Amino acid sequence: MRSACLVLFAAGAAGLCGGAAPAADEELSSVEGRVTFNGKPIPEGTITFHLKDDQFVGAKLKDGMYRVDRVPVGEFTVTIESKKARLPVKYSREETSGLKLAVKKGKNTADIDLSD
Repeated sequence: MRSACLVLFAAGAAGLCGGAAPAADEELSSVEGRVTFNGKPIPEGTITFHLKDDQFVGAKLKDGMYRVDRVPVGEFTVTIESKKARLPVKYSREETSGLKLAVKKGKNTADIDLSD
């Protein structure tokens, strides 16, 4: 009985800690770059890559720089948020950001310059 409880707990914890793992044959890449607003680096914030099935991956922005690991190969909508830089609201919403990035196999570099 005790081993059955441990198995159920482990299965539940795996579901809470990251959802479904990528398929073994799915290509994962890294993306890094710099995000600026009107030519100036965003001091702090977040960048989010919106994947399929309401999943996402992202990272913090620090002095405009970011690095996101474990991004699948494909094209994704990107959103950017910051409490320190007064960005237009459209960049924080998946439906309105207008930011698309194509991720290829391996290491990718993507600099993004936002404007009013």
